Amino acid sequence: MIIVGCVSDGRKGPTRLTTEVRALLRVGYLRLTVIDRQYFRPSGLISCEIGLSTVLGLAVSICRESIEDSTNVTKSVDEDRLAEVVSALVADTGTIHFLGSDGLLNLAAVTPGMPEIVLSAIRVIPVGKGMAGLAVERRQPVNACNIQSDATGDVRPGARATEMAGAIVVPIFQGDKVIGALGVANRRERTFTESEIALLIKTGRELAAKRSVV
Repeated sequence: MIIVGCVSDGRKGPTRLTTEVRALLRVGYLRLTVIDRQYFRPSGLISCEIGLSTVLGLAVSICRESIEDSTNVTKSVDEDRLAEVVSALVADTGTIHFLGSDGLLNLAAVTPGMPEIVLSAIRVIPVGKGMAGLAVERRQPVNACNIQSDATGDVRPGARATEMAGAIVVPIFQGDKVIGALGVANRRERTFTESEIALLIKTGRELAAKRSVV
C-alpha cells in the first residue's frame, strides 16, 4: 500500500481525483491522508511543497508497477505448477482459468504450443459452458475419455480443436469457494483415476493458496 500525506492550509478547495486514483483508493492500493497545517510542525526536516497532483501521479506510477509485478509473479507460479502437474500425470496439455471480476473464467496459464485458434476460443469461458465452465458450475470434475467423440454436450468446439482425446477439468477451490478450473488432456483416450483426480484438486488448492499470498 502507498500512503500519501498532504498538508492542507484550509484555503484551497478539494482536489479533483482522477478515475485511476479513485480506483486505487477503492481497492486499497493507495491511501490518502490529509493533515491540517496547524498540526504539521516538521522539526529538523527539509520542508518542500509539491502539488498534490504531482504526488498522486508518482504514487499511481508506483502502484501500477506493484500491480504488474504481482501479476507477473502470479502468472509465473501458475505456469510452473501447471507444467509440474502435466508432467506428473504424463499428460500432453494443460490449462488454468480463474474467475475474473467479469464473472467469466479467464485463462491464467497454458502449456506451450497451443495453437492460436484454440487460445482464442479458451481465453474467456462462461460459467456453465464447456468442460471448464461446467466444472465450476457443478463444483466437481468433468471427465471425458475422448473429447472428439463425446456426445454428452459437455465439450465445446474449442476443446475439440486441440486435437486431444482424454481430458479432465477440476474446479479450483479456495476453502469452500470455487475460484477457477484446472484441466489436463492427452492425445490418446484416457479415463483419469480417482487418485489422479485427487492430485489435480490438491494442485488447484495449492494454486489458490499461492494466489492469495502473492
